[in-house]
Amino acid sequence: MGFTHQGSLGPLKGEAFRDNDRISVTDPLLAQTLWETGINRIFTDINIAAKVATSLNPNIRLYRYVEGQRFGRHIDESVNLGDGSRTQYTLLIYLSGKGSAKDSQALVGGETVFYDHRGGIVAEVAPVQGMALLHLHGARCMLHEARVVKKNVKIRIQAKNVDRFGKKGSGGDRICSHLHCQAVGP
Repeated sequence: MGFTHQGSLGPLKGEAFRDNDRISVTDPLLAQTLWETGINRIFTDINIAAKVATSLNPNIRLYRYVEGQRFGRHIDESVNLGDGSRTQYTLLIYLSGKGSAKDSQALVGGETVFYDHRGGIVAEVAPVQGMALLHLHGARCMLHEARVVKKNVKIRIQAKNVDRFGKKGSGGDRICSHLHCQAVGP
């Protein structure tokens, strides 16, 4: 199994510009293992329509961006998993990232940038190795992009459609902010 190039027809054909490499696997055990590394704790206080996150979608993707690659402005769609549950979030875990100025392997560029409805920048998230970035997708997804990698390689795991909201939660809706970043692991 190796990386496969992912491209697009581009904005003139109704698609976001896309130039990266991807490995995609459907692996329930991997999804459960990632969930139990601490990602499940991020969702402790989040309810959507009185439902709580129960797991990751087993479709896990590994993306690689080499110098000059990027993914233009786009929105991540929600997925109906066919068992009464839908995905609500996208989770990115950065496996490479910014380093010190003396680090020859430090990533330059590759930020994930979020835009408001008028095209103004809401947040710029620089990849940091080991950091998780969580954002809403589907109807509440903000327009976002992966900026061009200028030096070295950006690698990230993406549970593109992160969780199933299947169990009844306590209390009413509690929607977290659109973005949440934190280090993951024990």
